[in-house]
Amino acid sequence: MANDREVTSMWRTLFAGQNITGETLTKAEALLKRLGSESPLRFRLAKELEDLRKLRAAPKAAAPKVVVK
Repeated sequence: MANDREVTSMWRTLFAGQNITGETLTKAEALLKRLGSESPLRFRLAKELEDLRKLRAAPKAAAPKVVVK
């Protein structure tokens, strides 16, 4: 089991300025498993991971059209 500081550091490194891929999400899941089952950090990061998955799965919105008069 890893401590909260180690996991937080690895989590930040994992998502720092990178595209979120399936591999990134798999690595994030592995980090969560390194935390204790009752860890508040585990709950917070699990929610963040869930939100990232939803964002990744959401269809891309089309850019608004500009009307020139």
